[in-house]
Amino acid sequence: MPAPLWRLRVTITLIALSVPLTSVLDAAPDEYTLSEPVDDQRIRAVSAKLDVTGQITPTISAGKTGKPLPLSVEAKFRFRERRLSGAGRDARTLRGVRYYEEVAAKIRVGERETAPRLQPGHRLIAALGTREGVERYCPSAPLSRSELDLLQTPGDSLALLVLLPAAQVKIGDTWTPESWAVQMLSEVEAATKTELTCKLISVERHVARVSFAGKVEGATLGAAASLTVNGHYLFDLKQKLITHAEITQTELRDSGPYNPAMNVKATMIVDRKMTDDVTPLSDVLAKELPLEPTLLNKALVFRPPWNIELIHDRNWHLFHQTSAVAVLRLLDETGAFVSQCSIAPIVSAKPGEHTSEQQFQDDIRTSLGAQLKEITKAELIDSKDGRFLYRVTAVGEANKRPLTWLYYLCAAPSGSQVSLVFVVDTKYVDRLGNRDLEIVNSLQFLTRGGEPTPAN
Repeated sequence: MPAPLWRLRVTITLIALSVPLTSVLDAAPDEYTLSEPVDDQRIRAVSAKLDVTGQITPTISAGKTGKPLPLSVEAKFRFRERRLSGAGRDARTLRGVRYYEEVAAKIRVGERETAPRLQPGHRLIAALGTREGVERYCPSAPLSRSELDLLQTPGDSLALLVLLPAAQVKIGDTWTPESWAVQMLSEVEAATKTELTCKLISVERHVARVSFAGKVEGATLGAAASLTVNGHYLFDLKQKLITHAEITQTELRDSGPYNPAMNVKATMIVDRKMTDDVTPLSDVLAKELPLEPTLLNKALVFRPPWNIELIHDRNWHLFHQTSAVAVLRLLDETGAFVSQCSIAPIVSAKPGEHTSEQQFQDDIRTSLGAQLKEITKAELIDSKDGRFLYRVTAVGEANKRPLTWLYYLCAAPSGSQVSLVFVVDTKYVDRLGNRDLEIVNSLQFLTRGGEPTPAN
């Protein structure tokens, strides 16, 4: 005959009372360690969803803005990630490599919609923590600007680790991460003021819930920016793993030399779990990756629609592009404008021929008109690969500003031609350095299949 319910309750109560007090304390400690070990090389399966809403206000001309345009972004990411040994101190202790299985985004500005994608050969991405955010690069080939922008999101899974406390904490405790933590989490290039506070809210079934809130003032791409960040994350005490995070970031940004003004709100949801699938994040790959990315790793590839390809550093940004011209702008490390590069196709010549040097100089004089003071130098440049390269240096003035123009004529053995013109304030020529020549030397003419045109 079954025991009465009341008797079962009494039995359970007596058993509970017989448990030693030390066992109860062990099951519910006063202090908790929230840490992912630095040498933990387990593979994490990460999925993330980004939603952005707001508006941008384009700049039409100096001091004049256009009509605000609605902005929306929907993006999904799925990748496997492995932690690697650090490359230095502070933010640089955070380093990893990840393999993207899914990257999809839909960006809508006004009535225009784009859907950037990650090239299949660029799915393996290394990530290195910096104060300014997570530096991402492909070890095998340069990314394009659109690919880099696609991967650059607030609340990156590697950056989440800066929110963990450095010491044990109790429920209700608060802590302040490093001063650069919120800057890294929000991907702000230059910070003048930062605040960030975390708080352990609860611990239930070995899962800790932590809230965080902060703000940062500074600049991105040369434009003043003010951001707020808040959200929460869940930490599994048994797995020693942040398993879930939700981040809301609002940003007010002024217009700059590259980007329009914006007022946006971004929500990032990240889920992480362990996986046994190590492909292709093997021990061999982890050992082969250098601690620091090379200059080529950090470079970007640009392919305008004229069957050419060139490589440039990350301080060059695409400002404007049509079927007839592409305009890049160079910003220095502080976000200040340095130079502008205009790239345009020229009518093809016969195979083995090119526009004459004299005709090119005449075209320059016609283009600059009254702005031109004199042509100071004209020279052939050895390309070592069969391309014809010709550079003309001109000086003059525009709006009472002394300017220097560097014109390049580039022609392939096939007769395909393109011109590049770099314009820079004469007093800033030294700041431009050899970056113009680096771009020109990297330029390749491609066949319709996307392969470089063979040299003669």
